[in-house]
Amino acid sequence: MLLHNGNRVRKQNYLYIQAPAPLFGEAILPMGNATSKNMADLLNIGYKLLAEKVAMVDLTTGKYETVEDENAPTNDAELQRFSELLVDERNLRLKEHQRQRQGEEQNG
Repeated sequence: MLLHNGNRVRKQNYLYIQAPAPLFGEAILPMGNATSKNMADLLNIGYKLLAEKVAMVDLTTGKYETVEDENAPTNDAELQRFSELLVDERNLRLKEHQRQRQGEEQNG
């Protein structure tokens, strides 16, 4: 899952959550596998990912590694933080749009 916001601080622009290979088998990968068992397996993978600490790509090795800091947030907490940023950003855009419309009405 890759999410993006317009935040100017580059480190906080993206939230990328990826399931490492041991969490899933080859049978889960095909897009057409919509069996009840596969859907349940996908849900379990999602819940496991939410409970894990955030991971980042190590720019020197290119590997996706869990952040070892004991204060590192879980994917669930980071997803919540990121979604709040997106909502705040949207609300700011809506307020700006409303101000522009009011200005046009007063000038027009």
